[in-house]
Amino acid sequence: MTEVGCLKDGHFNNLQVEGVMHNTSLDGTSTPALRQVGAPLSGVFGSGSHAGIAAPGAICLDKLNNVLYRNEGTKASPYWSPEHLRTSIGLRGVAAQLNGGEGGGTTERGIGVTTASTIVGHHVRVYGEGIAETDSGIASAGASGASTSNLTTTNEDVHTIALSMGESGHTLTPATHGPIVIDIDYTNNALDNRSIFLGFQDLSIDALIEPCIGATATITFNNVSSTCDNIAGMFLDTALTRTTNYFLVHTKADAAATFATSASFGGATNGVGVVADAATFQRLRMQVSAAGNITAFINKVEVGTVVGAMKVDEPIVPLFCLGAGDANVAQANVKHFEIFASKALS
Repeated sequence: MTEVGCLKDGHFNNLQVEGVMHNTSLDGTSTPALRQVGAPLSGVFGSGSHAGIAAPGAICLDKLNNVLYRNEGTKASPYWSPEHLRTSIGLRGVAAQLNGGEGGGTTERGIGVTTASTIVGHHVRVYGEGIAETDSGIASAGASGASTSNLTTTNEDVHTIALSMGESGHTLTPATHGPIVIDIDYTNNALDNRSIFLGFQDLSIDALIEPCIGATATITFNNVSSTCDNIAGMFLDTALTRTTNYFLVHTKADAAATFATSASFGGATNGVGVVADAATFQRLRMQVSAAGNITAFINKVEVGTVVGAMKVDEPIVPLFCLGAGDANVAQANVKHFEIFASKALS
């Protein structure tokens, strides 16, 4: 019998017995590690989430890509994250504890309005309309070495700043790389004069406009181009009647030019969740599966799912987008930003 692991409080963690990996909790309960072909899905919808089986802290091995995931959520609704995103060769993605660039206090911004900088050491891309202005960019929040960053727009209406992965043109395809996940821990400096989008679209924000905009009770998808018809995500806009609600919006194959908030997931009253008070951090996650199903999470809790929301065979860009409203600066303080997806293996 072979035992591999580390002893903690009298129990082996990640114990391997005769080739079978085990999780051992602090109360002494030992369960075999989960294994499957492909990455596990977060939430309760669809096969591969292990809802009702995977306890908090459980691990799951994606045998296809040789990637280990851990459940940060509950047994009823797992919240899977890779253990080693930066070193897992079977994953594509980025992860950053943002501090505004290496050296602390450095402001990162695009060289021109369509040329994005990549945050040094992180491979996180910062971009959008207005990014070249001197009052826009991402900078350390506080003194050198601060553990969070201020993401700031310029003070022009509908100007944007966004986070994504790599250089311009880096895309992922749900059918090939799904599930694709984008995850952010952030807070707003105020709950007015702004829009927030976390999700996926089929063209980069190099087009210099937001994926969608809100007005009163209607959300309109922006016509980035004639082919920009595959958008899904959590959306907040203080120009909507419901100024503090996220809405789960989606369109594909020009299925909808507008999205009435009364018809969005959760309805006009509640949306899919409520934005936290200013200066209170909130963790948001959007997931799109290989089948094109989207699932939204707030603070690790599943808040909405739409089946078949996205086309699965078209490349998409995961992004977090902050938009300015009414010629006012919008600012978000970001603690952590992460994108991960399975690497295509053939």
